[in-house]
Amino acid sequence: MHFSQIEMAGYRALAPGQVVRLEWEAPGQDGYDFRAVTVVP
Repeated sequence: MHFSQIEMAGYRALAPGQVVRLEWEAPGQDGYDFRAVTVVP
């Protein structure tokens, strides 16, 4: 996940174990089966 997918004001960072709402897609490219589209803490 790239930090740009985190939807929040200010510095975008997540803590280990933090609960988030996640939207994902299955692009099937770059060696990854899934990638985050939107992450909301």
